[in-house]
Amino acid sequence: MILEDPDGAARELQCLALVWTWDVVGPQRCDAFVADSITGLAEEVHKLVTSLNDGDRWVAAVQRSVIALHLAHSLAVHFRLLYDSENHLWQLVARRMGEPWRRLQGAALGDGNQSFEETCKAALELYRLAADTVKDLLSEEQSRVVTYACELARP
Repeated sequence: MILEDPDGAARELQCLALVWTWDVVGPQRCDAFVADSITGLAEEVHKLVTSLNDGDRWVAAVQRSVIALHLAHSLAVHFRLLYDSENHLWQLVARRMGEPWRRLQGAALGDGNQSFEETCKAALELYRLAADTVKDLLSEEQSRVVTYACELARP
């Protein structure tokens, strides 16, 4: 809701947003973002696995949440999803990725009766699914980083 816009800047921005498409960004930049973000989340996988092994539940909870929240953003760009509210993002990605993703995402976000360890394992499995989905976008170096993180994430 725009309450005051004397020079029309907000209206102009709103009009631009309504006609915006992923073409403005271009496929190469989108794909590079996705590859970089999935590779970057490999660090969070390492931290989650280490904190679980060390029994540091707070750090594990944070890392689990970071992974579960950020993967949806990366995949939204990968699938070129548009949404009017971030509140819909996780459901849109779940619909696109299918039932295994929906179930794991729900578990990683704490939507059920899973144990703490199960929620963390679900986040790790989400990472593996996302990595597999975008593997063709990764450079050789990124692929090595992501593959190693996926190996760490194995049960």
